[in-house]
Amino acid sequence: MGKKRFSRFFISIVAMLLLLGQTVAMASSGSFYDDTTKKIYPQDQAIFQLESLLTSKTNKGLWLKQNDDLYINYALAEGALKQAIADMGGIPPGGFTAEQIEQLKALAQSGDFLADEAKKQELAKYWSLDKPILELESLTVQPNMVVVQTDTQVRVTIQVPYTLNDLHTPDGATSPVQLWVKRGAQEWEEKGFLLDDGDLANHGDEIKNDQVYSNFFSFNEETTGSIQLKATVETSAGLELAKESSIQVVATTDGQSVQEIITIHHEVENMVDDIFNSPNPPSTIDQVLLQLQQSLQNNNLIQNTTSSDNVLEIQYANGLTSFIAIQGEEERGGITSIVQEASAETSPETEPVVETDKEELSEGSDLDQEEFEQQQEPNQQEPESEEPADAPKEEVQPTKPVQTEKDTRNGEATVPVEQQTRGDNVEPVEVGLRSSVSMMGLSSTANEEMIGSRNVMIWAPFAAEFSPYDETQGIINTLGQSELGFDYTVFSNQDADVASLKNMTDYGLIVLATHGAGGRWVGTGEIVTDNKKYEAEQTAGQMAIWQNMKLKKEGGVSKLHPVYAVNEKWFDSQLNGSFNKSIVVNNSCESTITNILWNTFQSKGAGAYYGYNKVVGSDFAVDRVIDLVHKMAVLHQTTGEAYEQQTGSNGAVWQMRGNPNLKFPAGLVNGSFEKGMQAWEKDGDGRVISGLGFLQPVHGNRMGIISTGLGYTIEHGSIEQTFQVPSDATTLSFNWNYLSEEFVEWIGTAYDDPFKVTLEGEHGVTLVLDLSVTKIANLFGAARYIPGNLIHVSPTIVFDQGDVWMTDWQFTEFDISALQGQKVTLRFYATDEGDTIFSTAVLLDNIKVE
Repeated sequence: MGKKRFSRFFISIVAMLLLLGQTVAMASSGSFYDDTTKKIYPQDQAIFQLESLLTSKTNKGLWLKQNDDLYINYALAEGALKQAIADMGGIPPGGFTAEQIEQLKALAQSGDFLADEAKKQELAKYWSLDKPILELESLTVQPNMVVVQTDTQVRVTIQVPYTLNDLHTPDGATSPVQLWVKRGAQEWEEKGFLLDDGDLANHGDEIKNDQVYSNFFSFNEETTGSIQLKATVETSAGLELAKESSIQVVATTDGQSVQEIITIHHEVENMVDDIFNSPNPPSTIDQVLLQLQQSLQNNNLIQNTTSSDNVLEIQYANGLTSFIAIQGEEERGGITSIVQEASAETSPETEPVVETDKEELSEGSDLDQEEFEQQQEPNQQEPESEEPADAPKEEVQPTKPVQTEKDTRNGEATVPVEQQTRGDNVEPVEVGLRSSVSMMGLSSTANEEMIGSRNVMIWAPFAAEFSPYDETQGIINTLGQSELGFDYTVFSNQDADVASLKNMTDYGLIVLATHGAGGRWVGTGEIVTDNKKYEAEQTAGQMAIWQNMKLKKEGGVSKLHPVYAVNEKWFDSQLNGSFNKSIVVNNSCESTITNILWNTFQSKGAGAYYGYNKVVGSDFAVDRVIDLVHKMAVLHQTTGEAYEQQTGSNGAVWQMRGNPNLKFPAGLVNGSFEKGMQAWEKDGDGRVISGLGFLQPVHGNRMGIISTGLGYTIEHGSIEQTFQVPSDATTLSFNWNYLSEEFVEWIGTAYDDPFKVTLEGEHGVTLVLDLSVTKIANLFGAARYIPGNLIHVSPTIVFDQGDVWMTDWQFTEFDISALQGQKVTLRFYATDEGDTIFSTAVLLDNIKVE
């Protein structure tokens, strides 16, 4: 899912110099990086290695990448490269001079040394292109893991930012987009075609001719391992683009392996009870863990056990992993001494922790989720009045109530999250080299960079357990003091499940208020009730089972329900899309003890990462994140300015990794959707596309679309963004194009699908645009069965039922002088009126505040 641009850049550097004439000092570093072999070659081996790569590559789907917009085919570069290297006497030790680069470009453009006339023509055709060659989006594979010897239907999707006129469909092919598979050392084999035909039932394609190609493919693999997938696309200019992904094939045991873990955890629960009820109980948690390890060492289900910072990690003979954390009630990460010394600052009593029903848990896969939720209900209430220690002194009302259910921000979660249309494009985010920062003394430079979104995700799977030291309300109060305009989504307790993490790339700030271990594991709030549910992911090493055992002040131990934990392999494989210089605060134990999670988030576009080098107490963790949010959201400081190294009572050091120059933007962000849905909140159907039939964006390569229900979502679609109107801004402007199946048969009837644009500020809601089927018909001289100036676009563009008519691109300008300096929410909204049979969609682009 993530893009490894930097390494591909080095592979392609010499050929790019030839064919593009870009001034890049490749040889000045004295090395050459080969992404295929993952090795760095010395300067004297660079020429040989590059020539070897070129001669060993085949023509199909192999491309060199120079930047976000330009690709070159190996086959076209091969002859030019060899001849040019020979003519120049090899790569000079100091790199190519500007004059030599021009010579190389002239050589490549002339093509005189290419014996093959067809290659000459292809090369000439490339140089005659008057627009950049656009990059394919990521190849999306759902699911990307299958069980061996099991029939599995996989949906494969890719966005191709080209119109049909720009693509070439080979003779005998049904589509210009083809899927290939490769198993191990075997050759690539044709698997089938991806289609953009709007056939949702048979091909999984939501909208015809929206440049998103999809299809279902069946897999039934005989052996475990990995299957490589590659989508290839031929353009009308003779160029071939490719994008790769993979499917992991694992073997499972129908839940038996997970049941073995549950059984061991019950045994550990009994052991812990015995240890603390013994005549001479241990005085430290380390001693408890040591006794547990000794008791488990002869269990033939266990391969190995290790303990660190109050957490026992168990590796099983079946290949799975689990964790048991023994912690103090008032601590997020545990305590090293069971008997604490009195301190001046005592922690409030926590609510009672629900005991595990051992008899029920031993049943494993048949437990009812609702029953668990009812059992935990007393623990899921938010604190009524207590504030975290570092909460703002002035009481500030939150901008909206705390949410405890997924995606209920607008109170209209009529369609499950997993069925909402999100758009299948995964936006590219360029990731450069980041400086690793972990100590104090950071200073910002003039080179400030903007975080891609003001949307905030607060993910708190243990909010009830951590209460009253839960950062959620403190963060919300702090965001409410900011003039920048933040939207937030809260996932608390069991709503902070595994699936809720998949879209964390949609946010500019992500706070993971959870348990963790080793700088790679993150605990979720999803209780283990079905042993089969994530067995494949556990077998693949992406997930584990985590169970907390809390020491009571009055004595004894409370055993919480086992939940799932995820690690860097899960994030690398399962995250949707890429971050846009987002900030991740991993407010869990040991979150920076290694750089494993940070490296994964960074590779997917994250800009900065905060955490702790060891076990951390909840009060210290809450203070740190609220202080960071206050400095960045209210004081508008950079990531570096807002960071101050501090050490908690447990010796945990607050640390930072990444770019110290990141800052939250103040005004409207991503108004042309070039970064996908970054900075925008959506409800229902809201997504970004690169084209719809022959319709292209007004600005750039992408545009937004909201609809009354295309594909999986029904009834409505909206997008919105909250921001501060600049003090000198006078105008909001945007382009829109209204398309509907309600035209022209249902003009003037009750099926009058509205399209509205509003600005909600400090003094209420301002209506910017108020249109509908009938109102637009009046503007365009249309009536029932009379199209007037409306444009018929079917069959090129079709939705679900009838013909589609459109307004074509229109421009709206609105005076916002009265809103200067205010925090406002800009919302674009479309919905069905009367029924949901015929669909309406609105294209949006070039949204500006000036």
